[in-house]
Amino acid sequence: MKFDQVVEFSEADQFEVEIQIIDGQEAEPDEEFYIELYEIDTKERLAGLDTKTTVTIIDDDRPAVLCFKNKGMIQHLASDTHTRIPVQRLYSSEEKVTCQYKTFAINRENKDKNNYNEAVPGVDYEETEGTIVFEPGHHV
Repeated sequence: MKFDQVVEFSEADQFEVEIQIIDGQEAEPDEEFYIELYEIDTKERLAGLDTKTTVTIIDDDRPAVLCFKNKGMIQHLASDTHTRIPVQRLYSSEEKVTCQYKTFAINRENKDKNNYNEAVPGVDYEETEGTIVFEPGHHV
């Protein structure tokens, strides 16, 4: 489908092009298209790298996936009284999604205990467990 629209700027030097996205109801890969700026008279693309941009349509019909927002290791100062570990929902927000969480002590066999310190539940942190609920439409 071709999209032709002449844009006239007012005193504000910004304009937003609105493009309708057609949402299918089936899971499919993310899809991309691009939009370019053209000279009216010559129909040639305007010069510059910033006259073309790619739009990615992220499929939100896939089943939801829960994951930690910060991947890898999280460091926390002992002087702070609490740490917060963000969990995020990816893909679909149309359904209610739940999962359980629980802290676990790290039990590593290490002959040289001077090079590795294990946090002890009840001494260094409180054992914690619970349920995370993402209601439809809710994002973190």
